[in-house]
Amino acid sequence: MTQREYCASNGLAERAFYRWRRKEKEALAAGNAPLTLVPVSVGTPATSSVVVVHSPGGWRIELPAQSVSWLTEVLRQLP
Repeated sequence: MTQREYCASNGLAERAFYRWRRKEKEALAAGNAPLTLVPVSVGTPATSSVVVVHSPGGWRIELPAQSVSWLTEVLRQLP
């Protein structure tokens, strides 16, 4: 599968894919721990006012819905 096909089949913007790929290469060159791509899915919003984040490793975080903008900013700051 080409990178373009991977992005299309996983709903990932190619630009975002290449940005993360570049960060991974920079981290490897600097000797830092490599980044790991994990699948993400966005479900239909529930009627409750809670945002739930699940990891493939099994952890789960529940936050008040008002925390969405804060959570988005935290995730953007991750290396």
